[in-house]
Amino acid sequence: MPDPDPKEPNAIKEDIHLQSSHLPNGREIDESDTVYFDRRLARQDCQLPDWDIPDAAYRPVPIVWFFSAWLAQTFGMMLVFAVFARFGPLAVAGACLVLTGLVTMWTWNRGMKDAGTGWKIASVVMLGGQLVFAAMLASSSA
Repeated sequence: MPDPDPKEPNAIKEDIHLQSSHLPNGREIDESDTVYFDRRLARQDCQLPDWDIPDAAYRPVPIVWFFSAWLAQTFGMMLVFAVFARFGPLAVAGACLVLTGLVTMWTWNRGMKDAGTGWKIASVVMLGGQLVFAAMLASSSA
């Protein structure tokens, strides 16, 4: 919507009336609760813009660490199989064991050590399950 012409005295009043018809409660815009006559730029209750997001702190979520560990171990084991397959199944299983240990340390240092017991158990079961699966694949490929 273009700015009203300041040379016309009624242009500002007409502009305010035009905008007030779009408000949910139908009241006219009060200069104290808006910025530049645009309701989207301020609210009467707190004078913050409607679209502004207040400052917030990061709240860590254990599912993020769990899923990151799963992804890191999955793609890491694919890489281990590609690199160590020519050295035999023991080399693949050993490299997978080392990788699982590194992923576990990384996950615990990121914050899993402070997570709930359920998340810790689920993480250990998931990492161990993938390790067992990788060891079975390595032994069957020999």
